[in-house]
Amino acid sequence: MEKDGLNQVAEEILVFKYDENTRDSIFYGILGDQVELKNAMVMEVNMMPKRHDIVIVQSPLVSTFVSLVKKINNNSVSKKDVETLQKSLEDFKTNL
Repeated sequence: MEKDGLNQVAEEILVFKYDENTRDSIFYGILGDQVELKNAMVMEVNMMPKRHDIVIVQSPLVSTFVSLVKKINNNSVSKKDVETLQKSLEDFKTNL
């Protein structure tokens, strides 16, 4: 379902998990259903009455970015990690 340019991909989400190995964002619904999205990042969660939304963005850059940020937070980032993100950005720019 589309609303204001957004697509609904699941309903009644109880659990969200990002799997770094598969690069999947996994949403688990109240009835046990599961939706997997590649390279997706949660941007907003709103559980106010009459508006239960989780806003996500999907991009091939998400998994590389998330990996880099985790390494930065763990003080284990290397020049190669930064170069990997730079290459991903250059590839993206080339395909514009």
